[in-house]
Formats: sequence, C-alpha cells, structure tokens
Amino acid sequence: MVREPNPDRKRRTFARILDDLDANPEPAPWLDAARTLSDRLLISEDTFYYFTEKLTECIVAAAAGADPQLLSFANEMVDIERAHGLREDETWTIDEAPEEWRRLNETWDRRADEIVNGRLREAGHADVADIREKNRDEFYGRAAKGRTDLWGEDDEEGDDWLGPAV
Repeated sequence: MVREPNPDRKRRTFARILDDLDANPEPAPWLDAARTLSDRLLISEDTFYYFTEKLTECIVAAAAGADPQLLSFANEMVDIERAHGLREDETWTIDEAPEEWRRLNETWDRRADEIVNGRLREAGHADVADIREKNRDEFYGRAAKGRTDLWGEDDEEGDDWLGPAV
C-alpha cells in the first residue's frame, strides 16, 4: 500500500484494512507490519504513529460497547443530554456541553486511552504507549505529520473518508 502510486487504490486498500479491523479488532499484526516498514525506513516513524492511531481506533470502538466503565460514562453523558432537553439523535460539540458532561467526556477519553495503551503494550509496542501517555501532543503531532507523509500535503480529503480526523 505505501508504495502504491494510485492514490485511489491506496485509499481503498487502507479502508479495507480498517474495515477488517472493525469486524475483528486485532490490530497487532498490522502494527507489527507498520513497525517493520518504519524500521526498514520504507515509511517514516511519524507515518508509523499515524498508522498506530488509525489501526487502534477499532480497539476504542469495540471497547465502547463492551467495557463496563466506558458504558457507564456514556450512559451518564446521555442522561445529562436528556436532562438538558437533547433528543436521542442530538449531542453537543465539546465546547457547547455543560461542565459535568465535559468532565465525563474527559474521563471516557482517559479510560479509552488506558485500554489502547494496554493493548499496545500487549502487542509489544510499549514505547508507543509511553509516548501516548506522557506526551499526547507529541504523539498526535507526529501522527498528523505521518498522515501528510503518507497522503501528501495537497491531500484535500484528509481523513474524512476514514472517519474522525487524527
């Protein structure tokens, strides 16, 4: 995929990988492959971080429906939304939300990060988990640079076609 000259084919290939991970959230082999590409200097370390972020999104998606703590936080957030008159299909942007909802959202995010970092460690990527824990801004900044390294600076689509941007 990384050497594919056709950008549409490159995107379709990556989208299929992510779809497969949504169905079976086991990113370890893909993370290992991305690490190998980085170690062999076929992709930058920043691109490895980008791949790590995208390849681990499936872990969060799976945990959101299974982890008791995440489910509890999400239910509390929904209760706050309903108490403020939001319908089932409505939510706030983070800046619009009341403080109690934002605190729960931050707690949800921390728990999701704990789960991802645990899985990264289990897969042998403790160094990446450490960066995600100790310096989130560095990790996400490097992942953003890695996205540009992979897709190019003129990439107008960004990650919109993949879901939420990094």
